[in-house]
Amino acid sequence: MRKIYTTLCIVLVIATSAFSAPILPPSASFMWALGGGGASGRDDAADVTTDGNGNIFIAASFSGSATFNGLTVNGAAKGSGQNFDKSLLIRKMSPSRTNLWSIYSNVGVFVPVAIATTKDGSLIVTGSVRAVVNTAGQTTTANIVDAAGTVTTFSGLGSGSVFVQTVVAKFNPNGIVQWVKEINSSATKDSLVEPSAMVVDASDNIYLTGVFAKTALFQAATPISISSNDSLQAAFFAKLDGATGNALWVRTTSGGIITENFKGLALGSDGVFVAGTAKNKATPVVVNVGPTYSFTPSISTSLFLIKTDFDGMPIFVQSRASLSKNAANGDIRVKEIVVKDGKVIVGGSFRGDYGGFQFTSQTLSSASAALNGFLAAFNVTDGTDVWQKAIIAPAITEIIGLANGFDGKIWAHGTTYNALGTSIPAGDCAFGNGVVLTDATNKFGDLFLASFAPSDGSAGEAHWTGKGTGSETANAMAASGSNMYLASTSNSSTLSFETPGNSYTNLGSFDFVFQDYNIAAAVGLDQVRTDAVSSYFDLASRSVVVKNAGEYSSVSLFDLTGRKVGTSKASNADEIRFNNLQQGVYVIGATKLNGNRVSVKVAVQ
Repeated sequence: MRKIYTTLCIVLVIATSAFSAPILPPSASFMWALGGGGASGRDDAADVTTDGNGNIFIAASFSGSATFNGLTVNGAAKGSGQNFDKSLLIRKMSPSRTNLWSIYSNVGVFVPVAIATTKDGSLIVTGSVRAVVNTAGQTTTANIVDAAGTVTTFSGLGSGSVFVQTVVAKFNPNGIVQWVKEINSSATKDSLVEPSAMVVDASDNIYLTGVFAKTALFQAATPISISSNDSLQAAFFAKLDGATGNALWVRTTSGGIITENFKGLALGSDGVFVAGTAKNKATPVVVNVGPTYSFTPSISTSLFLIKTDFDGMPIFVQSRASLSKNAANGDIRVKEIVVKDGKVIVGGSFRGDYGGFQFTSQTLSSASAALNGFLAAFNVTDGTDVWQKAIIAPAITEIIGLANGFDGKIWAHGTTYNALGTSIPAGDCAFGNGVVLTDATNKFGDLFLASFAPSDGSAGEAHWTGKGTGSETANAMAASGSNMYLASTSNSSTLSFETPGNSYTNLGSFDFVFQDYNIAAAVGLDQVRTDAVSSYFDLASRSVVVKNAGEYSSVSLFDLTGRKVGTSKASNADEIRFNNLQQGVYVIGATKLNGNRVSVKVAVQ
């Protein structure tokens, strides 16, 4: 007995010394990385999401064949050109990264754009398809193959990039196809219709944005057709029925300008937020949004933010312009938006060296050689400015993905090219508030993860999440409990992660990479921890024990996916036990009698 007690004391010291650091600002730590692809062609990450059970879904495009997490999928053969055609791969994995099933394509081109899950764990997929000309000179079809091997074929497609069409499909939790819908330019499929972003609401309705060149035809009980003013690109916004895939309504901007694109899409409590960019003609064209709203983009680029009700009727329209009047130089790129604490926060990049980015009370600008990352917060009620900030490195910095952390922070995944050849020396990437990622070497592109306070945009921390000698590009991110899942693409021969001994060796030219970072805080605990929770792991009973239970009004235990695995109201007893736990790391979250919220991690051996 004495020997067991000595062992328990050692475990207690390890648990409290390793995991008792303050939780605000939170500390994100690298957990794992999985890369995949093939020896030929380019393989790119597209999106990542999770379901209510913590299962992980990854979406990527690949050339020829792709190996990921030990399984290989064969895609489309080479066309008449020298390059492979892009194929779809979607993989579902358990929280422990066990492969569950795959969806893929092996004819024509299918490039995934976005994935999302419904409340029952079904998967919604959207992407673009087109045909190719094979080595025999024949124009192919394109397809998608579900987890049971059922093939859905898309025929009548053109083979050029200007003939891309949109697909939206639903698969049940076992990866079996439920329905597939095409959104085509017309019966002849002779012009571009391409998706941009997608979200799913609590009733499984699907909100979808995209771009089209001339017309777009949506499947419904009565098909819905929309048109742009002329042959230039216009944007669409649609709501689809999750049970059938039929369109419930479709909205569009007026078209007739050089570029319109909705890249950001998020749900609020009383409506839907859509963010994007527009670039006007030399003789500006007014963009109409619904029957009563309009704005005029600049001839460089303008950001615009639209809020609609759930029927797609505009509540407000806001736009912010690049100050450059030279259409070749001004550049604003919207990549993602999130809604948090009464604000809608937009992330992307802008050119700061050609006049900057104009907001109501300030201009974002810099002397960087090309692009600067930005975050901009707007009031959810009327779209007025709240705060803005720039993320700056010597050459190129872009925020690509945003996610709401369960710790109350906004987390951003992005890319920084800290040098351009030898003309722009390498340097640091500054996030503000003294948060800097230091890098004095000449890189083509590295990956970062950073946190920001939604109240004012102040930076909390930043991490290099992938470094190599080649080009790294962030693609997407998703939050699930205390996990932040990152999707990116790399062409470095070896991609290194910030935890020593962890790296990925590239299989070909470009590979897709997915990572998990864990935020070291307890679910729902968003205040500074003033003292540690007195706790330990009891090896004999495989229990986590919280001592001095009378000091707390409630105590809960969470796994690292954020799932609550136990809860108890404290009593006058000396201790609380959470029994029969599997090996792993858990987070104890407790509320003290004085109202202070405290947390600590404890390892179950």
